Amino acid sequence: LGRRGQRAVGLDLSQPLLGAARGRLRPGLALVRGDMRQLPFRTGCFDGALSMFTSFGYFRDDEENWQVLAELARVLRPGGWLFFDFLNRRHLEQQLVRRGQRQSRAWVAEEERAIEGDRIVKRVTLRPRTGAGEPLHYEESVRLFSPAELSAGLAGLSFGECGRWGDYHGRPFAPETSPRLILLLERAGATP
Repeated sequence: LGRRGQRAVGLDLSQPLLGAARGRLRPGLALVRGDMRQLPFRTGCFDGALSMFTSFGYFRDDEENWQVLAELARVLRPGGWLFFDFLNRRHLEQQLVRRGQRQSRAWVAEEERAIEGDRIVKRVTLRPRTGAGEPLHYEESVRLFSPAELSAGLAGLSFGECGRWGDYHGRPFAPETSPRLILLLERAGATP
């Protein structure tokens, strides 16, 4: 967005991640610390919003997950757009890589993934490369919404679907084989 001369605001709850991103900002771009369930912006102040790389579905309570999208609807002007990117559950079930490992200069990350009910869970163990120090453990869990659930929920928040794709190359969405569900949505009517 910055390279295209657009004014944009990024939001994250993590102060360390915001700090790391600040060094790469272009003029006209800003970063704000906040909770996506209660966006720190006034109603109808944005022309568009991006929710990419599965930044939705992290809350255990579905009401909190839907509150994220309700907040996006609130801060978008009528006619504003939402570019929404999410996992395609069917593809994930068929192509899930259950174990993997990544390395950095300081750490080796061992990852285990499983579908547990309606969630994809990733358990990560970080081990220092030097062998000194205790390993760190953490877990990520994302609710796996079906395309029908997402479409119905978004329509209930005054979003109309303008486009649907199955990957970052713009291929059409195919329920069995597309790795992603990418939606372009327009907010209709008055502010919810």
